Amino acid sequence: MDESESTADEPAGSVTRWIGELKAGDGKALQPLWDRYYARLVERARAKLLALRSATPVNDEEDVASSAFHSLYQGLRESRFPRLEDRDDLWRLLVHLTACKAVDRHRAEHRRKRGGGKILSEADMVATGADGEYEGNPLDRIIGSEPSPEFAAMVAEEYCRRLEGLGDDTLRRIAERNNLLLAIALRLIQWHRVQGPP
Repeated sequence: MDESESTADEPAGSVTRWIGELKAGDGKALQPLWDRYYARLVERARAKLLALRSATPVNDEEDVASSAFHSLYQGLRESRFPRLEDRDDLWRLLVHLTACKAVDRHRAEHRRKRGGGKILSEADMVATGADGEYEGNPLDRIIGSEPSPEFAAMVAEEYCRRLEGLGDDTLRRIAERNNLLLAIALRLIQWHRVQGPP
């Protein structure tokens, strides 16, 4: 349906009236606009996200449309849309806001700090054997049983710190000779495996 046509159950000029009420600060006027345009904006958001090859368009399209409506409402409250007068202006603005929100969502999805769009869920990593049978939790294969390099460095630092804390050279030599601190370090590693990181 073209937005310049009025619907049969709605008096001519009602969108223009609701826009005027919103500009005057009446937040209740947003509801009939929501009712009229939201479903179509969700479809626009879906199409835009699919065009952008967004990884999760089905999950985000409603958020995008809701965010566009929120921006419309905030913009009207802050008088940022002075040329918004009628249904045609409103539709163009809502489509523009929705497209911008979809692009923003797509960019956020692909930011490097969020994995560049290559984040896998556990279900995506299901481990299967050569025969196609399930082999267990894939995260178990990632974690491993050996201490991480970070943890090994932390243990080595703790070893040096405790060795230096002995103060007396004679005590340090005895400790090194008897590997007392090495035994403590090994106990720390075992504790870490059982308890998790401190």
